Amino acid sequence: MRVAVRGWFFPTKLLKRPQAHMDARAADEERPLIHHLPPQEQCSQYTCDGTVNSDKMPALKQSTGNWRACFFILGAEFTQCLCFSAVVKNLVRYLTSVLQESNVDAAQSVSTWIGTCFFTPLIGAFLADTFWGRYKTVVICLSVYTIGMLVLTISASLPFLLHDFYNNGDIRRVVTYLGLYLIALGAGGIKPCISALGADQFDGADPVERVTKGSFFNYYYFTNNMGTLLSTTVLVWVQDNIGWDVGFATPMLLMGFGLSMFVAGKRVYRYRKLGRSPLTRVSQVVVAAVRNHSLKLPDDSSLLHELPSPTEGGYRIQHTTRFRFLDKAAIPSDGDDNSPAQRNPWRLCTVSQVEELKMLLRVFPVWASLLVFFVVTAQMSSTLIEQSTAMDGRVGPFTVPPASLATFNVVGVLIWVPVYDAVLVPLARRVTGNDRGLSHLQRIGVGLALSAVAMAYSAQVERRRRRLAAEAMSMMWQAPCYLVLGMAEVFTSIGMLEFFYEGSPESMKSLGTSLAHLAVATANYLNSGVLGVVAAATTRGGGAGWIPDNLDEGHLDYFFWMMALLSHHFHCICIFPAFIVGSTLGTGGTLCTSALRADQFDVTDLLIFSAGATSNPESKGRVYWYNKAKESPMKRDSRLPDDSSTLHELPLTSESNCKTHHTGEFSIRVALCTIPMVYSALLESKCFAAMTNAMSIMWHAPSYLIFSAAELFDCIGMIELFYI
Repeated sequence: MRVAVRGWFFPTKLLKRPQAHMDARAADEERPLIHHLPPQEQCSQYTCDGTVNSDKMPALKQSTGNWRACFFILGAEFTQCLCFSAVVKNLVRYLTSVLQESNVDAAQSVSTWIGTCFFTPLIGAFLADTFWGRYKTVVICLSVYTIGMLVLTISASLPFLLHDFYNNGDIRRVVTYLGLYLIALGAGGIKPCISALGADQFDGADPVERVTKGSFFNYYYFTNNMGTLLSTTVLVWVQDNIGWDVGFATPMLLMGFGLSMFVAGKRVYRYRKLGRSPLTRVSQVVVAAVRNHSLKLPDDSSLLHELPSPTEGGYRIQHTTRFRFLDKAAIPSDGDDNSPAQRNPWRLCTVSQVEELKMLLRVFPVWASLLVFFVVTAQMSSTLIEQSTAMDGRVGPFTVPPASLATFNVVGVLIWVPVYDAVLVPLARRVTGNDRGLSHLQRIGVGLALSAVAMAYSAQVERRRRRLAAEAMSMMWQAPCYLVLGMAEVFTSIGMLEFFYEGSPESMKSLGTSLAHLAVATANYLNSGVLGVVAAATTRGGGAGWIPDNLDEGHLDYFFWMMALLSHHFHCICIFPAFIVGSTLGTGGTLCTSALRADQFDVTDLLIFSAGATSNPESKGRVYWYNKAKESPMKRDSRLPDDSSTLHELPLTSESNCKTHHTGEFSIRVALCTIPMVYSALLESKCFAAMTNAMSIMWHAPSYLIFSAAELFDCIGMIELFYI
């Protein structure tokens, strides 16, 4: 006999044995989520992706998740971004004016701190996926973040609280950096988990909610930049005109409000249960492969170890033939007991476990392609601020703080996010057949091209500023640079988040999104190193160098040209070929697709596989060749059908939520990159030639707008891709 409890059926004898029920429930807690799915007929009432409510019961669609839960999540993200921007946008001025650091030292300190803020998400993702869960991790780290803001506020208030120590710069410096790195520690749990938690609020098995999830990443980034906009317009002005103590205390109070708001939504969130440590699973594959290095790989991949049903890890992943050395971790030994209860996981792993590591390895080329872009955007918090300080900030009766120029970057993002989502995606979808409009790599490529344009524009502005040094060139000439960078972020940053979300194994979503932040961290560390190398190389022999304390004596324009050439060079080598030859991930658009199906590809092939097909018949022929079964050499000589739907494909099941679809795409990125380059050339030849008075800072705005557009395309795609 069975009784119904909230849509679930339990044997009555189980309800009569509390201890047995507790043991069964404890076993269920350790079991993967796929075994908690309600019956198919319940999917209209309950979520079908294994998420649960705050009571650890199946989540009801009508009372949990979706936009009702995202309201609290986006509210917390808004306050977090407002606080972060209030610190980072004006930090270089705080270090130079209050702590009396040099331009190079301040720029290096800011880059190192930002790098740490985006490196700690690896730690936060590990804690979230292994021990605490995403909700608890965000609550703890929001609290640490608030404490860090409190310490930073105290450091700015030391002259008023401790008059005797006002002249002791070391004490103030210690308190300042203590607060900064507490903020970096708190950011480690917020950045990777809050976006993943927001994506968890949409049922991946529901067609309507699955489409809505894509819009969530767009408006997650939109909310992020709304906080930045308020910070760069209001809080930066408060810091420069009222005081650093008030300028830091205000975001601290708002951060406390954001923490309260996030906790208030606990009852409407959907949660994913914890699995085994992703780092442990990855380490087991590496150790087992090394220990089995002397074993010979079987010709038949079905002889590799895999459980008969998806009970471990929650899903099974189809075997691929790249990184064959790792397959040795799944070779059974004749003398071992390979039953699930007795096998040694450090000597024998499942095929699915091995494929998880392969999926992470396959995203590395895409991850590496993002480093140059974020080295360029790091200039907005360092060298561009220093350049603004040497310019005239007066706009009519107002004086614009240098850090407030980042407002143009945010405006570029806020304009391009809805334009991209409502206009460009539908237009591109008609051409490419891709539900996303542009593939992730196409968006990243657009962002790289726009970042090169922005740096070239900044170099021209700096050259003109040095010529007009005696006339105080207007800061508004920097605005175009920020606008262009904002456009670039729309393309790159959003695409990056989407890419890493989608490309991560199901048990490593937080870790996957943290890879996006790791790219930002690595780029900021690289920027700090580049600044040090440039300073050392250009001051050799007693010269002033490219970036001296007095920029009129240096050549900051040379540094900007170097950044532009690096971005353009990397764009041509790593991204542009992907638009000439390749296939698309189609409507699924996930990196998981390439990991499960494209077993002919190596690491570099992934760049081509993700980019999007061209209209070139020869290229399309190569795309279809990859669909031939590699295990059957005779099929390689067979004629491919004109209709790709006749090719063999497995049905979409719960064991493999990824499916490849063929769509036709062609590159529109070349046109997008050519237009701003032509504009920059005309601007240089016409506008600069007509300049006789001090240049206005507003000429710098278009450069920031282009950065914003590229950021929309690439950042959203990156977040979603790494998650999925």
